[in-house]
Amino acid sequence: MGYRFSQGFNFAPLRGFNKFLVYFSGGLFLLGLLARLVHVNFDVLLGISLNSLKQGYLFELVTYPFIFQNLFDFIFSLLILWSMGGELQGVLGEKRYRNFWLSLWLFQLFIFFVYSLVVPGGSYASLTGIHGFLSALLLMYGLFYPKREILVMMIFPVQCLYLCLGLVVIGLYSVVMGGGVTAIVGVSSLLFSYLYVKFVLFSKKKLLPSFVEEIIWRVSNFFKAKRMNNKSASSLKKGHLTLLKGNKEKEEEDEKSGGPKYWQ
Repeated sequence: MGYRFSQGFNFAPLRGFNKFLVYFSGGLFLLGLLARLVHVNFDVLLGISLNSLKQGYLFELVTYPFIFQNLFDFIFSLLILWSMGGELQGVLGEKRYRNFWLSLWLFQLFIFFVYSLVVPGGSYASLTGIHGFLSALLLMYGLFYPKREILVMMIFPVQCLYLCLGLVVIGLYSVVMGGGVTAIVGVSSLLFSYLYVKFVLFSKKKLLPSFVEEIIWRVSNFFKAKRMNNKSASSLKKGHLTLLKGNKEKEEEDEKSGGPKYWQ
């Protein structure tokens, strides 16, 4: 399986799953700003920890990635989502792009639960932020476009390949320096992204047997043909062709207007 990649770096129109990610992130960020006005720690409320899950805060399973440290972190994260995420969604298709995010989300939760259960005091460790997802997204982008240059901090041009290597080094350094569950999940997300691209997106092995793919293809074509027939039948019903020949009243109107009209 191969993909054709565009050569220019641009901001694709927001649509589909990527549009949901951007809007959902923006909505939670605004709620966080309002929460700070009433002195509510939104990060603690939405960040995931094993201890809070035991207390019934199951919504943290969904909200933990969409927490931002400040306005700059929010803008920077959404720019990556909009530009690189939008381009990858256009290349992979919305279904594959969405499956990547959902698979990474489940993988991060798995790593988080293992850490919380194995490491002493891990049940109180909190996982917040979208940086693990963005690092995985940047790595996937670098694997697709290794020679493309990106402006780091909007100033320094760096090729995607070297940017990805830098992310790996920074992630490993954070783990060695005791970055906790956030650093471990971040490095694990990089590994997951590489393996996902190599063995899922670029794998030449078929996930389904040939006869199953043929059955799915035939069933899909059958419903497509049926849908096209229904559309063509409905379009004929909506037509406005009326035979006017033989209608005396219409013939009189035709004579007045200057000629016969057999169809309209």
